[in-house]
Amino acid sequence: MPADYHQLRVEIKKTKALFAVIEFCTNEFSSKEYYKLLKPLFKKAGRIRDLQLEMQEMDSYKLSGPFPGYLQWLEDERSKAADEFFSLVDDELRKDMRATCNAISHFLEHVHKKEVDKYINSKKGNIIRLIKRRNYTDDQVHTMRKLLKEFFYTKKMISSKDIPVSKTDELQDIMGKWHDHLVMADHLQKGMEMDMVRTREKKRIGSLKTLVSQKKDLLFKTINEMKPVFLQSFRLQS
Repeated sequence: MPADYHQLRVEIKKTKALFAVIEFCTNEFSSKEYYKLLKPLFKKAGRIRDLQLEMQEMDSYKLSGPFPGYLQWLEDERSKAADEFFSLVDDELRKDMRATCNAISHFLEHVHKKEVDKYINSKKGNIIRLIKRRNYTDDQVHTMRKLLKEFFYTKKMISSKDIPVSKTDELQDIMGKWHDHLVMADHLQKGMEMDMVRTREKKRIGSLKTLVSQKKDLLFKTINEMKPVFLQSFRLQS
């Protein structure tokens, strides 16, 4: 299920956020080195989830179809990605993860609240500077999504209080939908170039890509329009 792969990626993101904090607070810990173990799992799970979500989304476009060749490609890609994912999960990975947990426990002894607060404030400043830019590019929206997730995962690690729902959460949801439509539009472009897809179906895929791209662009416009309210909400929430 897409939710299972999503939850795995959330837990890996939380772990990556912890690694970043440890690296900031100590001189010997390498976040990049320790994350190497989890990065392949994260990427493969993301690939599977993107394909599963797109297959579900395609159900809402049945009237624009049919898309037999393209749907078969999605299923083939999902199956291949799942095989690649599970090939990574073996006894060697479990052994390495246990060793990583043991190593991290030593570094955690050198992480103190003062340094963590300094780290959070530096991240907050980076986010505010990015929000204040006039018009986002695709890359900046991607960066913003990552920074926000890392920031709030870190906040939750050190706070016993729940962080209230706000415009920050609403914007993150819109960014997520924008990303899903961006991925889908890229896949549909590939579908228009596939030998296994017949000419008539390629024309239908082209029309669908135009529709998906329009939705993506509308979400992108909404992201830019929400920036003033989002900035105020983020300052209050963080």
